[in-house]
Amino acid sequence: MKHELVNAPDGVRLSAVVPGDLITTTVESIRRDLHGLMEEPAVKRARIQCVELDLRQARMMDSAGLNLLVSLVKLGRDLDFRLRVVIANASLQRVLQFTRMDKLIEIVPATAA
Repeated sequence: MKHELVNAPDGVRLSAVVPGDLITTTVESIRRDLHGLMEEPAVKRARIQCVELDLRQARMMDSAGLNLLVSLVKLGRDLDFRLRVVIANASLQRVLQFTRMDKLIEIVPATAA
């Protein structure tokens, strides 16, 4: 998973590109990668205010993908960061709105990112 630390006007952001769909067969490796990133010394020292997931390559999300986002929201509450997702697929945005995840996370259309 490609990632970078970004100094943004609203604080330090960890930006991670998710390489594909958030579905049952991919979620565990993505979860492992993200939790590994959060344990890196440079990330711990940076005091991340926002974790941004770049989901532009994702076309599908199932319940496992939603569960991953919920677990990241909970982790964010524990570690004091907010979750932001960048999406390019209108169906993913509808899924996030229908499940009311848009109330818990910041959704940014890819054109605005």
